Amino acid sequence: MLMNKLTFNEMINLDEQTQNLVERLMESLHHKKLDIYRINKEKQIRIGRKELASDHRAKATLALLTFSNGNVYLEAKGHKEIISEQHVKELIVLADEFFEEHPVEREGYWPYNYHENSEVSNSFSVHKNMPLNQILYGPPGTGKTYHTVEIAVRAAEPNFEWRSRDELREKYQQLVAAKRIRFVTFHQSYGYEDFVEGLTAETTEENTIKYKIKDGIFKQICHEALKSKEHIDSTENEKENYVLVIDEINRGNISKIFGELITLIEDSKRYGQKENTSLILPYSNDTFTVPDNLFIIGTMNTADRSLAMMDTALRRRFDFVEMMPEPERLKGTKVKGIDIGKLLETLNKRIEVLYDREHMLGHSFFMPVKEEMENGDEDAAFITLIGVFQNKIIPLLQEYFFEDWYKISLVLADNQRDKNLKIIEENRLDNSELSALFGNDHKIDFYSEMPTQYRLKDFKHIVWSNPEVYKSMCEVSYKHQLHVSEGDVKLVMSN
Repeated sequence: MLMNKLTFNEMINLDEQTQNLVERLMESLHHKKLDIYRINKEKQIRIGRKELASDHRAKATLALLTFSNGNVYLEAKGHKEIISEQHVKELIVLADEFFEEHPVEREGYWPYNYHENSEVSNSFSVHKNMPLNQILYGPPGTGKTYHTVEIAVRAAEPNFEWRSRDELREKYQQLVAAKRIRFVTFHQSYGYEDFVEGLTAETTEENTIKYKIKDGIFKQICHEALKSKEHIDSTENEKENYVLVIDEINRGNISKIFGELITLIEDSKRYGQKENTSLILPYSNDTFTVPDNLFIIGTMNTADRSLAMMDTALRRRFDFVEMMPEPERLKGTKVKGIDIGKLLETLNKRIEVLYDREHMLGHSFFMPVKEEMENGDEDAAFITLIGVFQNKIIPLLQEYFFEDWYKISLVLADNQRDKNLKIIEENRLDNSELSALFGNDHKIDFYSEMPTQYRLKDFKHIVWSNPEVYKSMCEVSYKHQLHVSEGDVKLVMSN
């Protein structure tokens, strides 16, 4: 009974933490008999006092929620800031004062109450505007999996409303069990025979080999969606929607997997549309079409493959939703003096210069740190931060830069720290060390640059538990020194 369906286009861009804050705020204020209604289409929610009749204007306003670029701004008492735990607590207190000034005997209204009372309902507008084919793409840790679950449930059940993340997950599992949401992962060896149909060998009772046509997941879900559509059309009930989620869609050979069927997924070529098109399948000779109640949602990790390298046929038939890191989601999160939002932003700026923007770090890596801080446990948050670097960020940087420890040290600002604060040990080998390794007659010539060994300090080393290490990652540290030599003045920058 929440406003999810009325703000879906904005809510799908929220991280779990922010969405939970919004939902908890709405529940608390509704419990205090305040009215919650939508204004400015799907961009804003107002909290106050407003009757249902269309000619009744709002009597009073307590607060305004604005959804913008993945953020939720809370405006109350003349102040407008990104929603936070503290803001929610303060507003709940103000709600009691508001109710005393504007009392009612009835329950508070939800946004859907106003739609039910109006002559024209917009409850279907979100579903109607949702693209049949879309791909969520971005670097690791930007929330693609999280949003895929939401979009899949909303596509399959546009009228379903959830109060919590657990309810959404439970509904998702129910739809998966009912086979209305299917999940598949593309990879290099995945082909048409796996996805659409192919031949499989079976041994008969006479010990002979018999070949049988086996339907792939795409053919299966199209068949189920088509059956549902035809049944609903005959009974004049609301049709059921089906969803196919394709994880790592960029890892597969699209031409090999979809084959001639790539044309059929276009909106205008779907069964139920004026230009609907069908084809004959090569193995079964069945007539095949893709119904318009099947949604296809793909996810793409740009760290694996650039969007520019995507199959042109696929790019023309899908809507692409970019999901980039959002350090502003971590705004205000400080652990042991470490500004987590600034830390993520700085690391990503360095990665973008040394590599590209498609390999940046997602904000989701640091959300557990933020959660611990909101729970009031700074020590646990710092331990979580250490784990994020050791188990996620550093292995990812090793993969990105192909074990180029010099570039990794630049990203982590290790080159700017004193030796006792470095997390990467650097050892330049001299000639005696080379001789010890290869013998005196090694004949290795590095053109005056001796080879360097890099080693990551043991994860149990005390340096990992020093907050100054992480603070320095988002700061540029240098000193100016004047060196005078033979009358020339030189400005030298040193660590």
